Order: sequence, then C-alpha cells, then structure tokens
Amino acid sequence: MTGVFGMNVGGLPGLQNVEGFWWVMLGMALTAICSLILLYWKKLF
Repeated sequence: MTGVFGMNVGGLPGLQNVEGFWWVMLGMALTAICSLILLYWKKLF
C-alpha cells in the first residue's frame, strides 16, 4: 500500500483521469491473482 501511494508519477499519461487510479489498482490486483493461480497450479505455493 505504501509503495502505491509513494510512487512518483509526475508526467505519466492518464493522471487527469479520476478513474485512472482504480484501473491501475485493478491491473495490480489481477496481476497478483494470476501470479498466485500460476504458483498454485505449478505446485510452488
């Protein structure tokens, strides 16, 4: 959580879009979920 709010994002595209933050959060959550599924499927978790 602290890494997300501590990021220096000045100048990135989409900063003026209010929904941009939530799209990034969704992308990060989906990446984490897919990683856990893959680890579980490979019997590494």
